[in-house]
Amino acid sequence: MKINNLLLISVFILFIVGCKKNTNKITIDKVSLSQFADNRTKRIINAEKLSDLFVQAKIIDLETTNNSLIGTIEDIILVPEENKIIILHKTTKYDILVFDFKGKFLQRIGTQGDGPGEYRNPRPIAYINNKLVVYSQNRKLLFFKLDGSLLSETSFSERKWNFTIEKMSFYKSDLYVYTNNPYYNFSDNKSYRVFRLINSTDLGGSFGKPEETFGFDGGDIALFKNKIIFTGIYDGNIYQILPEKNECLVFTSLGELYDIEDIRKSSNKIKYIVENIKEINAFSKLINIDSFLFVKTIKNLLVVDSTGIIINENIKDDLPIPQGFEGNALRLQCIYYNNGFIQASIRNSRITETSTPNPSLIIYESKFH
Repeated sequence: MKINNLLLISVFILFIVGCKKNTNKITIDKVSLSQFADNRTKRIINAEKLSDLFVQAKIIDLETTNNSLIGTIEDIILVPEENKIIILHKTTKYDILVFDFKGKFLQRIGTQGDGPGEYRNPRPIAYINNKLVVYSQNRKLLFFKLDGSLLSETSFSERKWNFTIEKMSFYKSDLYVYTNNPYYNFSDNKSYRVFRLINSTDLGGSFGKPEETFGFDGGDIALFKNKIIFTGIYDGNIYQILPEKNECLVFTSLGELYDIEDIRKSSNKIKYIVENIKEINAFSKLINIDSFLFVKTIKNLLVVDSTGIIINENIKDDLPIPQGFEGNALRLQCIYYNNGFIQASIRNSRITETSTPNPSLIIYESKFH
């Protein structure tokens, strides 16, 4: 009996309330769950650390040229079917570079500027349906082919859309954009967290009320099991969007991650956060890895199955940088992709007194598929 069938008749019923606060943690006893789970799910249920689930698969040394010098890496997108790697990085400005899977530099995508096909500090980026989508900080969406040619662009200013984009994901032909700034993100004079852009051009729905985030860059949006899901920051909820009904529901809940009342009452909120950073917990990242949802918070990493049941609540992140490498070239500790994790570090043997080469990508892939 497959786990999905078990959970259809499980006594664990998820009470669904459209985008309202829900602090009921959705979980299940590991022993009971393991009795009916398939081997892949059992492996995740019983995992104590990431090395139980992922193995180092390859290392790609990124070529260093005058045109491809990399600063701090903000995002990495692997496109195996095109034999290409897209890297968003920042030196003095954000830039987009493309390499092949042997690390050879191929080209830049786009240039800085305000003209057609140009961007200002592009961030975030996403790749779907053979298109690279770039959000420019001068309020434009640009769509590129991986050879660098511009497909189209959409100006937010011309359409008078009153929101910024922090993260984004596709479902079918629509783009879902995520933000957590409640002061500058409106539709129909109300503040929202997610906006649906039909065919990536027309506003077609708004979902979820943003929380006060006090400058914290957290939360995420992702495509999981043919549904768009997104997180709160502190509220502990992961929501799913029902585009046909133009509403969102609670998909699963970790229980409230952090009560922000003390921050709200503090006269110096930044000072309070700094002094209490070890106590604060918030959503950081969502990723679909081999049909399971890996959820990263500030304090832990957990796994959710396709029905919203939390099947492992605390997995230790123990994927170290291998011996012979030095430092971390990512703004985040590591980057997820659809089959595992990516770290970036500099190979010691490539460093000379006069040259610091581009980093290497260390790719870990799942061993439970």
